[in-house]
Amino acid sequence: MANRVSNDPDAVSQNEVQAAKRPDIAQNTDNVDSTPYRILTQFLTFPDEAQKGWWEDSGSLLSRLLQVARYDVHDQYATLLFLYKHLIPFMGPYPQRRRCVFEPYGAPIEYSINFQENKKEILRIVLDLVSIPYCTKDNPSHLDCVAAFESTLGQISPKVYNRDLYKHFADDLLPTKKDDEELTLHEMITDSNSLPAVALWGFVLEEGGDVTIKGYINPQPNAKAVGASPRERLNESLQKLDSMVDYSDSLKLVREYTMEGSWHTGDQLVSWDYGPPEVSRIKMYGAAPENVSPATIRDVWTLGGRVDKETSRKGLELAIKLWELIHMQMESPPMDRKREFLMHGMLWHYEVWPGAQYPVPKIYLPAAGTNDGRVAETISKFFYSLGWKERAESYPQMLKDIFPDVDLSQSSRLQTWISFSYTEQGGAYSTVYYQAATRSTEFLAE
Repeated sequence: MANRVSNDPDAVSQNEVQAAKRPDIAQNTDNVDSTPYRILTQFLTFPDEAQKGWWEDSGSLLSRLLQVARYDVHDQYATLLFLYKHLIPFMGPYPQRRRCVFEPYGAPIEYSINFQENKKEILRIVLDLVSIPYCTKDNPSHLDCVAAFESTLGQISPKVYNRDLYKHFADDLLPTKKDDEELTLHEMITDSNSLPAVALWGFVLEEGGDVTIKGYINPQPNAKAVGASPRERLNESLQKLDSMVDYSDSLKLVREYTMEGSWHTGDQLVSWDYGPPEVSRIKMYGAAPENVSPATIRDVWTLGGRVDKETSRKGLELAIKLWELIHMQMESPPMDRKREFLMHGMLWHYEVWPGAQYPVPKIYLPAAGTNDGRVAETISKFFYSLGWKERAESYPQMLKDIFPDVDLSQSSRLQTWISFSYTEQGGAYSTVYYQAATRSTEFLAE
């Protein structure tokens, strides 16, 4: 997917050239007939109405995200074709009725923009495999769909691609055909629309058209089938990694903390990079379902007091600042009463690198259910606190450019999560997650 960056200013519209010169201006050229999305729409064909629906909905939104994040025109073409060729065929019926792990309103895909100090914004996509006909009551884990999609990944990112960590976690944690039979036989699965995903994939859309791949596995279906706890299954698999690569110091801290936890779940997902294990991260996800407070964040951030160093203290201070801003700005009860449960929880993950002494925490705070205009104000204030003046000033307009047809004073579902982490090398790192399908009211019916 590598592309060349053109030096010819006539290769892009004048609006794009001007916006590239002024990074504080969010681009919105979706009403111009010459945008990559509109040109591709004229010529691409679709095998069914579902795939066409996803292209018109999630594809048009991705186009606007690429513009506001200042991807050059060549990268826009490459990324949109990546969506068309590799992801949409696995996104299932349109509109989708089954809930995604991350996206709270039903779409099997999630978009996000990563913001980091002194670096360009980067887009990410997460795909939750929910495609019919693979996922049914008789095949609750949709193993065929997982295998079919995973086999295509080598075509996406040939420069950096290694399946060793996938094979390790898949062997340990993916449900087997026998597990599926057990789940069905004992009626542990009654509604295929409520089935949890067992595998997801994340794609970081780099400049130049390259894509970096991450995988995720949910240990809960396998654990349920074999009569074990997800935490036990995950920790058994993590312990086996010692024979492959040295994650021991960081993993020991994470295992100790998650095994002693009673108020939270530290076994939601495990994630890994599709790269050589000796230079690849793994991530362990957890959740606090309710009553999150600064004390909750402190406990998670420090792994119950196990980590106390300057970088950790600085990051914790900013993480609590984000939580305070969210709760100061957001009304109670939330606008979207049907999603009220989203307002009280928190997700997090621990990022572990080979040879690292300490894991890197990241927290995810919910924004879904609260007025989007106020969420944008909160993000702007947080960016100001980080010293990101241009981003702070431009973010509210950026959101309007991403969703030009939505009245932000009346919406509460466009921004779903806000995450934050902090490292000594990279400083502050924040990500905003967006609803990835906005045109279908059927997504929002329940």
